[in-house]
Amino acid sequence: MDLATTLAFAREFAFLLAVFAITITIALWWGRQAIINICCGLYLTLLLFENFPYLTTILDEGNKDISSALITIGIFSIFTLIGFLFFNRVMPREYLEGKFESFSKKILLSVGLTILVVLICYTTLPLSTFLTPQPELLSLFTKEHLEFWWLTLPLIAMAIN
Repeated sequence: MDLATTLAFAREFAFLLAVFAITITIALWWGRQAIINICCGLYLTLLLFENFPYLTTILDEGNKDISSALITIGIFSIFTLIGFLFFNRVMPREYLEGKFESFSKKILLSVGLTILVVLICYTTLPLSTFLTPQPELLSLFTKEHLEFWWLTLPLIAMAIN
């Protein structure tokens, strides 16, 4: 491997570590229920976003790649916020536990949320405008026969919880 490939792989790994660090921080700070609410909100967001009929109409207004990518990410973020607020309201309240209590369950949920976020970033959102994913990592998440299994892993993590 040459230096450029190694640096690109390190950048992708840093992205994965950053997402995991954010999710484990959320789990430690707000608890397991926050991670579960975010996961459920992201599943609802995927459903709404994939069936949103006005996305092509909105994107036809902007011709630039960066502006259409930002609009798509913005719409997805709005749906994510709506989904999170919905599940935050209807799901049962937080577990009564300390920050480092049930730490293994928090790690499991954080890994599941990291997988879900990375899968969404590589398959649904146009982040290739801003990031240059490595083909090896991209092929791991974007193969259709594997995408279903990647989507079920966070559900299994929530069921184990």
